Amino acid sequence: MLHKDFFSIEKRLLKITGISLTNDVSVPYKIYSILTLSAFCFYTALLFVDLLTHKFVDVLESWFTFIGFFLGTSVTLTAFFNRARINQLLLKLQSDVFIADLSVLHEWYRVKNFKLMIFIIGSFTSVFVQVLYSITLRVIKGERRLSYGDITVINVSYSPNYECIFIYQTLSVLSISTSAMSIIIVISDVFEYIAAQFRILQDKVRLLGQNKLSPQDVRVVGVFVEALVISMQSLIVCNAGEKVVYEGGRVADAVYEVDFVGTDLRFQNR
Repeated sequence: MLHKDFFSIEKRLLKITGISLTNDVSVPYKIYSILTLSAFCFYTALLFVDLLTHKFVDVLESWFTFIGFFLGTSVTLTAFFNRARINQLLLKLQSDVFIADLSVLHEWYRVKNFKLMIFIIGSFTSVFVQVLYSITLRVIKGERRLSYGDITVINVSYSPNYECIFIYQTLSVLSISTSAMSIIIVISDVFEYIAAQFRILQDKVRLLGQNKLSPQDVRVVGVFVEALVISMQSLIVCNAGEKVVYEGGRVADAVYEVDFVGTDLRFQNR
């Protein structure tokens, strides 16, 4: 059964990482949000400063780590500064005009949650394995190794510097990966949702010989245009966009199959 808010899980994940799509938040949460976002932004800047103190070829692996942090931070901050517009778009997509065919939306909702679960499990498993490996080296060999790139501007060869930076780095990775993953999933969900709406529109067009086209059915086009301005961030978004193109093209096929004889004259004139 569909929830009242189709994107409630994604919104909760974003809120945990300091991004609330609604403005009705408490002062303590605003402080938490600022501190959380500032913390992993500072870590990304710390990585960059550390890389500048070495030759490029000597820290090539760390540059890839920094690029991952930088991209995740960029996506997160972009979503944070556009959170009101994102929330407005999601609310429009859940207006009454879009929830006429629950059978199609139920399938979309089931696939969406399954995809989100796979991403969450994969992300946390990846972080857990890296952390476990670093802890194992510390216990067995006494080696102080950070899970995601070394930091040399701070001496981590002794306690408690190592433990503090280790925890800070791990929390930063979890926060950035969770927020970036949630944002990418939301973008993908929107495209998948539009594809589902195109399938519903195809069925409505094929029934034009028996029913008149409702003005509400035409209003969806305006919201589709707003949704399509969202940039794709990964291969999964490209796949979702391809589905939109495919289902949109089938709308034209559905129009071609319509028997215009007996339909509303105003529709025929258009």
